[in-house]
Amino acid sequence: MKWVIRHITDDMYAVSPRFFVYHAEFARRFTTRKLAEAYIVSSGFDKKKFKAEVLEVNSPSTDKA
Repeated sequence: MKWVIRHITDDMYAVSPRFFVYHAEFARRFTTRKLAEAYIVSSGFDKKKFKAEVLEVNSPSTDKA
């Protein structure tokens, strides 16, 4: 799975602590939810306004070994 950070009130996605985009495909990606949530804390984001959500789910047919 790939995770991104979404700003709940305006549906923008985090690229960096100061840069946000409207399309999830351009957002910063994380390999786990835990890493995304750690980035929320370390960047000083308000946990009530930002959340980690799934961008895409890896399936065996799309994974490349």
